[in-house]
Amino acid sequence: MEFAGYLRMAPAHAGKPHPGSVDQRLRLPRRARLALAVSVFALHSAVAPEVHAVPCAVPLAEFGPVDPVHGFPEYYQDSNGLALQACLDFVCDPAPPVPNPNLPISFPDNFPVEVFYFRAISTITAGSVRALLNDQLEGSFANGNVAIPGDQIVFSRVRVRIFGASPGGTYTVTHPYGVEVLQADGAGTVTSPPALDQTL
Repeated sequence: MEFAGYLRMAPAHAGKPHPGSVDQRLRLPRRARLALAVSVFALHSAVAPEVHAVPCAVPLAEFGPVDPVHGFPEYYQDSNGLALQACLDFVCDPAPPVPNPNLPISFPDNFPVEVFYFRAISTITAGSVRALLNDQLEGSFANGNVAIPGDQIVFSRVRVRIFGASPGGTYTVTHPYGVEVLQADGAGTVTSPPALDQTL
């Protein structure tokens, strides 16, 4: 499992500023990493035994005020009080997709088209079948190409891709947010539908 940089603790606790939490970087505790690794992805098909993941029961509760500089919410917070800021520096993401990586991030001239509050990528390989799960809470721009003031959007995404599957085969994917029954195309590729993207 890979994580896109560090998760960053937002300067909020239950919607109010929390002393000492500004700009703290944290790694998920070992127990949380283990729980996430166990529950992130279960693939049921002819090549893998049936496995059940623990469903996610920690919904988003609120978001912070909109940042006056870049126009995205300052943080998103779950019902446990964990708030995450967008990764907008070279510490949490050493290679953000900005027009000029030699300059500091600035809006809108040198700003990434995609910013992540959270991103987890998990892969499973079983024989010749390779499955990929991408969970994320992402900020972007409606035009999809360039940072434009007033064009900001935030959405969550659960993207499933399976390669090397049986052409036309049916696959059941269990992830922290639900269960998807997907069918492989004639080339043996499975792609989750865009309906799994949720605009916030």
